[in-house]
Parts: sequence; structure tokens; C-alpha cells
Amino acid sequence: MSVYTDLTQVTKASIKATTGRVISALITNASASARFFQLFNQATVPAGGDVPLYSFPIPAGAASSPGTIILDHVFFANELNPALKGSPFVNGIGWAVSTTYGTFTDSATATDHTVTIHYE
Repeated sequence: MSVYTDLTQVTKASIKATTGRVISALITNASASARFFQLFNQATVPAGGDVPLYSFPIPAGAASSPGTIILDHVFFANELNPALKGSPFVNGIGWAVSTTYGTFTDSATATDHTVTIHYE
């Protein structure tokens, strides 16, 4: 298992350009506005207008008390093959923090968010 953490404070990234599985994720939001954590089944960095495979609301927060979501192994359970951990991404694994739910809108402030993803 590998761990990705956005130490460079970005709003989007490609963490794997080949087939992989997401096992868990921890995302925080220090913005006063709700945001959306999105996962993409693609090998490239998400671009504006891309449609995510998953989109999760991140509650609004503040620097001293950020909104947080935890997506653990229970959410990413592989129902087709319980021996495999995680949700499959056949093209690659990309993520983004968006200001809209259904497509990626790249207007969030990078320093407001942290993203940690466990993947294989």
C-alpha cells in the first residue's frame, strides 16, 4: 500500500497513471464554504469540466476547526472480490477539490485543504 499526501497544497493531482485501488482517504476543508472531494478514473491530472467517478461533500470549516471527511476501507470495500481491498480504478487515480458537485471546477483555494489517500 502507498500513501499520497498533498504536501505541496494543490487542488488536483494524478497519483497513479495505471490501474490501482483506493483504500481510504482523509480530507479537510478550512474554507468557510463547503467543497467537494472528487476521485477520477483517469491517468492524468483532472481538468476543469472533467466528470468524477465519486464526488463527496466536505463540510465548511475554519483553520482552527476544518471540516473533515474520512472515507475508510468500509466505503471502498470491493464487493465483487472481498479478497481485494479498495475500489478499483482501471485507468489510473486522480483527485480534485472542487467548488461544484457533478464536474470539476478548479476554483478552490489550495491552502484550505489537505488530502491523504491510501492506495495500491
